[in-house]
Amino acid sequence: MKKYLKLLFTLGFGLLLNSISFAQARLVFKDSVFVVLNTTGASATADSVFMVLDNGDDGAVKTTGAGGGNLITKHEKNYFKWNIGANAGTYNLPFATDITASNPSRSQIPLTLTLTAGTGDGNIKFSSYTDNDAADNFNLTDYKPSDVAHVDRSGDDIDTIVVNRYWIMDANGYTSKPTPTMNFGYDYEEVIAGGNKITDDFLEARPWNASANDWFDIKPGGTVNPATKVVTGVSVSASEFRRSWMLVGVLCPEIVTTNPGDTCAPNTIDITNRALYAGSKEKLFLTPK
Repeated sequence: MKKYLKLLFTLGFGLLLNSISFAQARLVFKDSVFVVLNTTGASATADSVFMVLDNGDDGAVKTTGAGGGNLITKHEKNYFKWNIGANAGTYNLPFATDITASNPSRSQIPLTLTLTAGTGDGNIKFSSYTDNDAADNFNLTDYKPSDVAHVDRSGDDIDTIVVNRYWIMDANGYTSKPTPTMNFGYDYEEVIAGGNKITDDFLEARPWNASANDWFDIKPGGTVNPATKVVTGVSVSASEFRRSWMLVGVLCPEIVTTNPGDTCAPNTIDITNRALYAGSKEKLFLTPK
């Protein structure tokens, strides 16, 4: 079932949608207002709800006043659909986390995309969601997006080294998609929630490749700032602008050298020799350059 709320009128208190003669609609989040998109019931995760902004200008969403805005999408298909078209600019989504069984407070986690101009009458459907399970909210496999087959790397489960949240950026209707550079805000409570084995010192964004069934076929880059709780400068090509994203923690394993004789030179070891680090604290993933 699909439900639509099209932004062509003024909504509620604190949330202002304004227009003047011949101007397109603009959505203004004022003074910490919350907008919550939520499907409920037995088919909550399968049903779709849309909040549609029919204005491709990057200034069509604004936050003003004390506290800014809070956009909460409870499930994968609770979409904020932005009809961006062939426009370019810096698009800000004032996402926020909700209180859940494993997260005692709300936090703002803004998502920012700097887009080049795509071609065609395109739109992007946005959502950002987690689960509400006190026992194993870290198990992202339980609530993975509908286009995702697994939360693994090379056959190894990685649920415990991933931030407890997915980001959906579903670009549709383009002849050629725009090229994005993205900044992901995150909530530290979803980094260190029970069952997880990471901190936010080493976080990187990863998109799901539905054709290859792989989270790790490309490395979009980006830099995490634990002070501001943002991963900035995540860049991919237009063809790599994929639907489902997550933030992965990079473990720094304790490497146990079991054979000191396996050295390449004085004070140098060959970490591609698996016999060398058998018994290490955590699995060591090696990515060829």
